[in-house]
Amino acid sequence: MRESLNFEAERMTVHSRIEKEAEWRMSLSPGDYIDAMAKYKTPTSNNYHFIQGWARAKVLEADENTVTIGFLGRGRANNLMMLRQSD
Repeated sequence: MRESLNFEAERMTVHSRIEKEAEWRMSLSPGDYIDAMAKYKTPTSNNYHFIQGWARAKVLEADENTVTIGFLGRGRANNLMMLRQSD
């Protein structure tokens, strides 16, 4: 019974978290600052062709389905357009 109760409690927590994240994503608007995953290319001679990590970004454009962000301190070529529900 304890396992069943714990499962239900966790399920509700996960469901609540998903709902809150969806609300947050839909609330993003131009001018908002966020942390986003950035990819940096490295030389192809390196075993790791991309380095990923969190970076500060600003929402540049937003519509019902997509958000375009610009990473602070990086050129426009690094801007990223993504679906609001993407990973």
